[in-house]
Amino acid sequence: MFPFNFSGHPAAVLRAGLSAAGYPVGLQIVGERHQDDLVLQLSYQYEQAYRLLDAWPAFPFPATAAAAPCAKL
Repeated sequence: MFPFNFSGHPAAVLRAGLSAAGYPVGLQIVGERHQDDLVLQLSYQYEQAYRLLDAWPAFPFPATAAAAPCAKL
């Protein structure tokens, strides 16, 4: 993932629903440099069109056989 805030590119991450396994899925919108208003307008339009406010994952997440421990930084 590239840190868009360093390059002047505005970015937003939105909820895009749940996967077939029940995990949350996100949508990242990135705009041209200094086009914050366009990213916010598109984000608002997406949220109004899809209304995912009630789409929450079940907790705890289902266990997966391929789960690996997090790497230490």
